[in-house]
Amino acid sequence: MSGDYVVAMYLRLSLDDGKERESGSIAHQRDMLARYLDEHQNLSHCRRVEYSDDGYSGTNFNRPGVVEMLEKVGKREVNCIVVKDLSRFGRSYIEVGNFLEQVFPFLDVRFISINDGYDSACEATAASGIELALKMLVYDLYSKDLSAKLRSAKLAQIRRGEFIAPNAPYGYRKSAEVKNKLEVDEDTAWVVRYIFELAAAGERLAEIARILSAKDVPPPNARWSGSKVRRILQDERYTGSMVGHKYEHLYFKAPQTSVPRDRWIVVPDTHEAIIPKAVFDDVLCSLDTSR
Repeated sequence: MSGDYVVAMYLRLSLDDGKERESGSIAHQRDMLARYLDEHQNLSHCRRVEYSDDGYSGTNFNRPGVVEMLEKVGKREVNCIVVKDLSRFGRSYIEVGNFLEQVFPFLDVRFISINDGYDSACEATAASGIELALKMLVYDLYSKDLSAKLRSAKLAQIRRGEFIAPNAPYGYRKSAEVKNKLEVDEDTAWVVRYIFELAAAGERLAEIARILSAKDVPPPNARWSGSKVRRILQDERYTGSMVGHKYEHLYFKAPQTSVPRDRWIVVPDTHEAIIPKAVFDDVLCSLDTSR
């Protein structure tokens, strides 16, 4: 392995890692890695590149920072990776083990985990595979337990009628005073009322989209379309009810799947309605695949 390294300093902070802010936890990791490199003669002079994922779980590798770093590894533009501990790189026992035992050795990449005392360039630490495997297994079991607790906590919030999605529905905004509560955004709420008015009058979805576009009404994103209009007309949250648990993970690391409508959690009167329930029900009943 070459002594001329391009060192990737990888930092990760998950939303589930506690209450440490970015300025604390990410900065702490950055300082730790920098000190470690400064104190090691064969690494102190090397070029350093930082990759970080703030707010991403370590249970999979679909993270912008780690994806970019691994692309550089594949192009042989990075040949040394330094992390605070193995869990920063990933919490999956199988996937992390595959990188350490197969991918990185094949690409001649040195991997250093400071808190685990692991350096693949050092025979003494690289040989301690059993100990490393046990640590990764603990990380994996911890992630499964954490995932179950988080699912339970989110379901409890949904049952209380709290809004926990990252973005408010078109026509609403997140309340600045009350956490996890929606409030009407009059700048766009009139558009929602207009869409329901047109639908109640018998206009087809594509025609409603055309009318909105012709009037230069700002869409939720991109442009107006029949499918976008349909999503608004089918969204019960406009009646003042919170609707949740529309998707779920059946088991740890499973892909997200749709939940049948009869299992959705609907909590009425959690926020101000934009559309009366009777109007919503009438419009919903009139929707069909031909519209």
